[in-house]
Amino acid sequence: MKRVVCAGCSITRGQGSVDYVEMLRRRFAGRPLTFTNAGVNYDVAFNLRSRLNKVIDQDPDKREIKK
Repeated sequence: MKRVVCAGCSITRGQGSVDYVEMLRRRFAGRPLTFTNAGVNYDVAFNLRSRLNKVIDQDPDKREIKK
């Protein structure tokens, strides 16, 4: 199973708009992929640097970073 971690701000989190991470889950349902939403509401790109270790610790095969 391959893991994809999507990191970013509230756009990635998807609570105030379309949850594109959930859309990816549905689009690739049945394939050996898992999607993790690492978006944080009200965050900015600069702060993402402080959270990157948490993303890396999940040992993802792919990383999606939105600013």
